[in-house]
Amino acid sequence: MFTNEKPIFLIDCDGVMLDYNEAFKVFYEKIYSVKLKLVNPKAYHATEMWGIGEMKREEYVHFKTESNKLGMWENMPALPGALEFVQKLSKDFRVWCLTSMPTEFEKQRHNNLKNLGFPIERVIATSRVGRENPKKKYIEEIKAKYFMDDLLQNFEEVNAKETELIFLNWKSDNSPNLNYEHVKVDRTIYSYNDFFNK
Repeated sequence: MFTNEKPIFLIDCDGVMLDYNEAFKVFYEKIYSVKLKLVNPKAYHATEMWGIGEMKREEYVHFKTESNKLGMWENMPALPGALEFVQKLSKDFRVWCLTSMPTEFEKQRHNNLKNLGFPIERVIATSRVGRENPKKKYIEEIKAKYFMDDLLQNFEEVNAKETELIFLNWKSDNSPNLNYEHVKVDRTIYSYNDFFNK
């Protein structure tokens, strides 16, 4: 049967569309009444970027609890250039977001993206437990044309012949990707524009 329906472009959120590290700064300052300074703009982890050191488990839990109350999942800023990139994608694709985050905030994430102008048709939230790749089954079931993520662990053991796996490598300091260099992807890009420059 003939169809004009566009193929799906499956895309990650934190570190690909939204700036978690900038949001971390804003909400950390609100919660603890402090002013953070940029220490390492190339840091992968927000705690290193803003120079607050490693958070103990109880400190991290407190921050997550308070930031959730303040609506962090619905109020993150876009990464520079991300909105324009996704708007360009939407001309040829139905853009779906596959994001590893607490599933109860899936609606808030979709609202965040919509309020910023991202043409995201659907958001799928997956909670991560241990080392298992929570995105694997969704990538394999959805059979999108492309899947883009900035974390190699989200490509681990994915078997999706219909889907081109694209790793967006920001070359961040102390990135978890250093522990997953064995993971195979179809293409590595270093900027949004690289996607269109095959």
